[in-house]
Amino acid sequence: MKTLTLHLHNPNVDGALSEISVQDNLPTGLVVAQTTDAATSCPGGVVTATPSGTTVRLTGATLAAGASCTVSLSVLSNVPGRHVNSIPAGAVSTKEGVSNA
Repeated sequence: MKTLTLHLHNPNVDGALSEISVQDNLPTGLVVAQTTDAATSCPGGVVTATPSGTTVRLTGATLAAGASCTVSLSVLSNVPGRHVNSIPAGAVSTKEGVSNA
């Protein structure tokens, strides 16, 4: 079992981001562990990760200007080697209309 950590950062110098939502589709061969240990340091955020699932979601988070936070969960793989997890453009959204490019 390994820990997958997503890092989020608000680069704005004078504005908070609210209702942050992220959907991460895990790479092929990687699944959420039976004991997910899903957690977030993102204020107000709720993490959803179903055991044996291939998706993790963060909803309802807020980040102050210049702030960062993380989402973490336990994952497993029956495929040896390294797995690269990428968040595609548009998978992050906020109430303010900000998205990842």
